[in-house]
Amino acid sequence: MVGKFMAKKITNTHCTFISDAAEVRDWARGLSLVKKISAGIIKPAKGARSPRAIKIKEEVGCLLLTIRGNTAIQDIRLYTEDFGALDRAVKSYASEHGFQIRR
Repeated sequence: MVGKFMAKKITNTHCTFISDAAEVRDWARGLSLVKKISAGIIKPAKGARSPRAIKIKEEVGCLLLTIRGNTAIQDIRLYTEDFGALDRAVKSYASEHGFQIRR
């Protein structure tokens, strides 16, 4: 676990990030497309180890990213007004940084 993190774009009472989610969070903080970042609960990854992955789902007002690390899974919501541009940016980031993209 990376630990608690506080910053202007980070919201919610839960602000602990797993290392893979923290990596995505740090990248997303620098995007002007992202208005707010909300961390979800951390769940243990079940089954055999699998590669790092990001599942992308559009929700009302945000993109929901489900990030799978080696031992844990965490949701992150990235709030935006331009879903298409953010979706493309997330996919590009994921492929360049060793994440599988899942739908």
